[in-house]
Amino acid sequence: MSQSVRAIAPTLAVNDGIPSSAAAPSKPQPGTIPVVCLQPVLAAFNATNLASGYLERGNIPAARRKLVQALASVNRASEGGAQ
Repeated sequence: MSQSVRAIAPTLAVNDGIPSSAAAPSKPQPGTIPVVCLQPVLAAFNATNLASGYLERGNIPAARRKLVQALASVNRASEGGAQ
């Protein structure tokens, strides 16, 4: 089995068939989230989902804490991702 893997491995290439300009665009696409803001946006999404789960179970204090975290993350994202 290891012999067949050795025979296949040299034929694989990392960017096979993808032009280098397509692999790493120099300008962000319109309508996308800037990389700097990505972590705060994901943190807000996660905290909101957790708050929803807490609300479903009737745990209002925990849901409130998570929503406060979500709003703080939204504020960080609107400031440009500064931590």
